[in-house]
Parts: sequence; C-alpha cells; structure tokens
Amino acid sequence: MEIALQLYSIREKMNENFFGALERVKKAGFDGVEFAGYGDIPAAEMKAKLDELGLAAAGSHVSYDRLKADLEGEVAYAKQIGAYSVVCPWFKGETKEEWIAFAKDLEKFGKRFREEGIVFGYHNHAHEFETFDGQYIEDLLLEQCDSADVSAEFDTHWVYKGGEDPLNYIGKYKDRCYLLHAKEVAKDGKSDTEVGDGLIPFSEIVKTLPNLQWVIVEQESFAMDQEESIAKSCKYLKSIL
Repeated sequence: MEIALQLYSIREKMNENFFGALERVKKAGFDGVEFAGYGDIPAAEMKAKLDELGLAAAGSHVSYDRLKADLEGEVAYAKQIGAYSVVCPWFKGETKEEWIAFAKDLEKFGKRFREEGIVFGYHNHAHEFETFDGQYIEDLLLEQCDSADVSAEFDTHWVYKGGEDPLNYIGKYKDRCYLLHAKEVAKDGKSDTEVGDGLIPFSEIVKTLPNLQWVIVEQESFAMDQEESIAKSCKYLKSIL
C-alpha cells in the first residue's frame, strides 16, 4: 500500500510551476501523485519527470466530458505515464434515469481501461448520498456497473458529509476499493484538515480494505503552510499503514 497526493490540493503551485510542484510532493514524502489535469505536458515528458523523481502515477481524475470526448486519448496518456488508475471525479444527475445512463457510460469507459490494465473508478461527493426510492445514489450507481470495470474511489470526507459512517459504509464495498481518498473532517465537523487531526478513523478503515493499493491525500483548505500540511498528512499515514 502506497501514499499519493491528489494534486488538486496544491493546484495554485501546479499552475505556477508544474514540475516544481511535483518536486515538492516528492520532498514531502509521497510515493506517488493523482493528477487533476496534466498542464498540457506531453505524456513522454511527464513520464520522464516522474521517473526522475521516483514518483509513481497513482492515477488521474478525468472529467466525464473528457472521457466522452476523447476516451482513446485519455487511455493512451494514462498508459504512457504508467498510471495505475483513472477516475471520473464528478457527475450530477437530476433523475434516476440519468444516473443509470451515466453508470452505463462508466462501465464502457472501465472496460476500455481494463483492456490496458488500468483500474477505472468513480469518486463520490456528498450528493451521491441523496436517494431515489429509498436507495442511495452511490449504491444505485455501483449496482449498475460491473465491479470488474468500475471500482469505488471513496472520499472519506464526502461520505461523512453525506451523512454516513465512513468505516461502516466503505466496508460494504471492501472488495471494490483499490483507491481511498484520505480527506479529513476537522473536529468541528465542517472543514477539512490534516489527515489524523480530525474525525475520520483512517487506521480502522484501511484495515477493512484487502485490495487497497493507494491512499490518496486530498485537502482544500489550509491553516498552515501547504508544504508542511501535506508532509504532516503523509507522515501520519505512513505511521499507520
């Protein structure tokens, strides 16, 4: 099991100097990164920089629109950088039928990535814990997709914000969870904070997930220097894994 940083966490630094930001991630102690865009950098250059730093491509968040528009391009880029996974990070359907249609698209994308040995999945927010006919949207979505093609990248923060207990809920899908977003909930129950300083029982959660390969830190609000913050989260996770 390895630890990555979702690069959206340091998006301002990525926009200023993409490769410089990757160097900071390595310095903070991470084994890999999860991309949120590639900064228009060709795949060969990206792969060379990752290899130079000794960072793995844990995966990439790729929007639904991008997957629909250029699936083959996304597959090719992910394969060239050696990505373990590709994850669709967001969808907001208004009806049950829209979610079911989306699930069928996810399954189509997932089959293509699986052909290339790349894990494909969906990342939840809180709205997937709204219901249709008494069923969580998250459950509906995963029920509609073949587990071989669509994994569940659970975000601990958003499971909690959706009103569920992350330990119990994520455990329902323990065999389908290869990636976990370690996004902390501050003790006030509102904002996020450094991993290990809040309400989420990460050490218990990871023990319930036999197929977990990557724990991915994500944070959006910072009360301390970003680099100190991500290093603190990384150090905590290494202490419990």
